[in-house]
Amino acid sequence: MLEHHWGTYHPIQINIYGMMANLLISASRFNDARYLFQSSLECCFQVLGSNHKTTADVHADFGRLRVRMGDQSDALHHFKQSYVIYESYLGQNSLETAKSAL
Repeated sequence: MLEHHWGTYHPIQINIYGMMANLLISASRFNDARYLFQSSLECCFQVLGSNHKTTADVHADFGRLRVRMGDQSDALHHFKQSYVIYESYLGQNSLETAKSAL
């Protein structure tokens, strides 16, 4: 219904895909969740761009899934992408500063 009314790439679909993926992860259906995270990333790229904070969030979630699936190489790729975007939003060395404050 969402696709019919608002089109294939609507920002709310990013959240819906993420929620559905997390439900599938809890049911150990990792490949189905992977497909949804891929769809979510594609939606991010089309609507928000590759440097948006939401895109970073999806990369981080995707990275956590890939760790659970045993693909550390792909997980690292997603974590790096996420880090670069977060750093551009929060400033250089901001993650290290936050870590040292804890």
